[in-house]
Amino acid sequence: MKRLAVIAVGMIVSMGDSSAFQRLDAKSASCEHVRLIIASDGAAVLRSSSTRVASLTLYRAYVRSDAECISSQDTRKVSVETADETPCELLICRWRDSH
Repeated sequence: MKRLAVIAVGMIVSMGDSSAFQRLDAKSASCEHVRLIIASDGAAVLRSSSTRVASLTLYRAYVRSDAECISSQDTRKVSVETADETPCELLICRWRDSH
């Protein structure tokens, strides 16, 4: 339970002041628009629908570089479905492997 709390706090810290991030609907924004916002602001939060639970909305932060992650994280490329392009390759923060 304590480990879960530490992970949750780390995720909140890694997003910093998420109210300062642009929030976009992934299906309504073009890949280029999302990339421009991330390049300008350092990060953006994309909203999308869950593929598993119809009524569930998902939010995920995408970043410009490792500098937007906390010290125990690095970045990883992921593909995101946007309005105009599949896949739109963006970066997310992820925990470094401890091995």
